[in-house]
Amino acid sequence: MAAVVTLSKSWAILTLGGLCLTLGSLLSPSFKDYWIALFITTVPINVTKLIYYTPDEFAALKRTWHITVNENLVPLLYVSDLPLMVLLAIWFSEVLMRKTRFRMPREVLLILVFVAWCLFTLRGAPAPFLGYVWAYFELKMVLIVLWLANASLSRNSLRWIVAVLLLTLFTQSALTVVNYRWQLGPEFLAKLVKTTDVRPENKQGPKRGTGADYVYETGALLRGTGSVGAGNSEAKFFVGLLPLALTLVFVGANGLVQAIGVACYGAGLFALYLTYSRGGLLMALLGTTILLFLQYLGGHIPRKAFVTLVALGLLSLGAATPYLMNFITSRPGFLKIHREHIMDGLVLAADTPLAGVGVNNFNVAVREKDTKKTFAYMPVHNHYLRLAVEIGLVGLGLNLWFLVAFMRQAYRSIFDRDPFLAAVAMGLLAGVISILVYWMDDIFYEVVIRTEFSILLGLMLVVRQIAIKQTPRLQAAGV
Repeated sequence: MAAVVTLSKSWAILTLGGLCLTLGSLLSPSFKDYWIALFITTVPINVTKLIYYTPDEFAALKRTWHITVNENLVPLLYVSDLPLMVLLAIWFSEVLMRKTRFRMPREVLLILVFVAWCLFTLRGAPAPFLGYVWAYFELKMVLIVLWLANASLSRNSLRWIVAVLLLTLFTQSALTVVNYRWQLGPEFLAKLVKTTDVRPENKQGPKRGTGADYVYETGALLRGTGSVGAGNSEAKFFVGLLPLALTLVFVGANGLVQAIGVACYGAGLFALYLTYSRGGLLMALLGTTILLFLQYLGGHIPRKAFVTLVALGLLSLGAATPYLMNFITSRPGFLKIHREHIMDGLVLAADTPLAGVGVNNFNVAVREKDTKKTFAYMPVHNHYLRLAVEIGLVGLGLNLWFLVAFMRQAYRSIFDRDPFLAAVAMGLLAGVISILVYWMDDIFYEVVIRTEFSILLGLMLVVRQIAIKQTPRLQAAGV
């Protein structure tokens, strides 16, 4: 049994807290920086409010479509949406009142083309409503990127944003450690906010579900997690930010700042381990490797030091191989499930190779074709395959096209003369590449993770804008 909840009393409390925060913004030297910090801080707080639908209707939709797992089932309002609305209001007022220039970056246009194609795939989908719900959340992601591209943020604002991102990383790390130590489980946040309206929901599948909340396939040891969600979701959140934490080691103004970077990175890596996400841990190591390579490529690490680091890394990896193999294969049943997902997912993708079955329609569309019941309890655990099944190879190509366009902007910034901008670009690029590799091992439709990913993409444009703006000044100074 699980529960579908609404959080009316909690949202009343949050509303009062929001009023207090609003008063605090009046005391801040930068109104815009204050609200973007508040937005980023609340992103990992996975507290939601149903829009239009009741808990009973929510549960009925899942029963009607025989859905066990779907991250975008009905429209939801997240805590982070409230400060985001304030940021959008600031932007719209600047455009209307101050006639601020509106920018539409090429990268955002590519996202809109991708969204248009995804909506086109719904023409023959079994449940177009699910695609419209996906589009509702995707619109929010586009607005986040578009806001960042039009915010005209300064270098100091970027430093402030990076500091807040690292604060959320450290906070989530602490929550994960506490959660694992006292075995609070993935629903600890719902218990803290004391939900008031609970509706029983009959879930299909075994009593223990897929066992995804546990460290081992048998036993009662729960995985650690923060406020993002289940262990795998928390791991995805860490993977995107860990390279950014490590950049402080390279651009820290003094030993204290560098020590803070090491502390954030170490805490995040330890907390990631406690989530027992095998893919997450491997992607974190990959992100670290990519960041070091980018630092070398950008000229921030001498060749001799880079070769030494690579040699030490390979030796450490060789020494840790027995432990890593034991860690990765500690859930043999799940390895088997992943193999089956890839094989059966390829077959499903081949059935509708061009336009797919409709965005966000995987669960509904494949049910009759899934004779082996491979996807009875979860969608395909490979985001590329899920995209290929839902929106076809054309949609997958459009998705990769706009992602490459964003990464190209970050890559150009790693050679900037400003070491801070170059290092931030490297951290963002390493984080995004790690997540894109991670797509081969899991699904990435969770709204919190998509929001974090959108922030990283938007910041790539911000870094490039600041770099272009200050290039003449650096050239005049002979830097």
